[in-house]
Amino acid sequence: YSDFYTSLSKGYKSGIIVGDILNNNFDGLILRESLPEKYLRVFESTLYIPKIEFHKDAKSLVVIGNHADRRQVIRAARKAGLKVLYVDPEGYNIDEKFIPYPLVETLKTDYLLKTTAQNFSKILDTYLP
Repeated sequence: YSDFYTSLSKGYKSGIIVGDILNNNFDGLILRESLPEKYLRVFESTLYIPKIEFHKDAKSLVVIGNHADRRQVIRAARKAGLKVLYVDPEGYNIDEKFIPYPLVETLKTDYLLKTTAQNFSKILDTYLP
């Protein structure tokens, strides 16, 4: 558990973040903050990623750590007219060595903040009451 989830909750309560939190993880951390959550991975034979409906007040989709496959959700966000902001360092560390791992299917109209979720929470906190 990290400060990221606390910042996420503050953002939701302040109205900066709206709609369901779309999540690939089954770790229950979103639930700990009592936020509405929709799992992106549904393990059924006929349905893999559920239909996504974005909140009417949403202006963007913030994608935290893109290396789980979220491309269908990102495509749906673009189709709905939302801007896409990626928060991803585009790599990972092994034995204190950074291994590049570029994002796929980004567009010139997307935004990329090359940082971790933990660092992003510090940025988000500057905009929260």
